[in-house]
Amino acid sequence: VVLSAPMLGFLTPGPNRLLHRVAKAMCRFGAPERVAWKSSEKPGSTTDARNTLLTHDVARYDDEAHWKTVRPYLGMGPGSWRWVERAYASMLVLDEPGMLEAVDLPVLVLAARHDGLVSWKAIERAARRLPRAQLASWGREARHELLREVDPVRDKVLQAIDDFLDRMAPWPGESEIG
Repeated sequence: VVLSAPMLGFLTPGPNRLLHRVAKAMCRFGAPERVAWKSSEKPGSTTDARNTLLTHDVARYDDEAHWKTVRPYLGMGPGSWRWVERAYASMLVLDEPGMLEAVDLPVLVLAARHDGLVSWKAIERAARRLPRAQLASWGREARHELLREVDPVRDKVLQAIDDFLDRMAPWPGESEIG
């Protein structure tokens, strides 16, 4: 398994259990499909600042805008209150003792320590709990979308994935393919 910037925690202040209750209340006291914040993927972030959350690579970021124009259904935006509630619910399940510890597969976790969308601390904590995890992390040279980063960073990310897969799921030799 290879996870890139997994959403294992938000950057919101407060415990997940309390924030889950708030999100459940927001679903009960209004339409659950209404947006939970005004714009972008992160509460309080503007669409103009969105690129500073995702990648340092301007061309790869601009390519996304092209595809959103060609295929508007690919566009993301603010999450709904139901999405927020379900996200917290899944985080609470993963936080349960024994849940991640029971995963008996090799897992490569790729993360940026200064990610502006997901919690580095939650990712690091989860990686420690996964019995066969390897954590590969980057500093300020990387943003949330590691596979869309500038080439020097992206090349290292791809190399980490290749090395992990070569060790954990080696390609069969030509004689074994038949």
